Amino acid sequence: LQLEQDSGKTIHYGSSSLIDLNRAGAPLVEVVSEPDFATALEATCFVQQLRLLLMHHGICRGEMHSA
Repeated sequence: LQLEQDSGKTIHYGSSSLIDLNRAGAPLVEVVSEPDFATALEATCFVQQLRLLLMHHGICRGEMHSA
């Protein structure tokens, strides 16, 4: 488990590069696991259970669409 802050995102558009700072400073949690998932369904179930656990403990609202 790693706690970080979003620093922004670089967007390459033709010969130009733009920096999107819309989420700069937003807290991020990165979860790293061993490659233990044999199927996409196993990975999906893991992420769904992790989301429920984080919501239950008030760590996040679980609104994936709003980042």
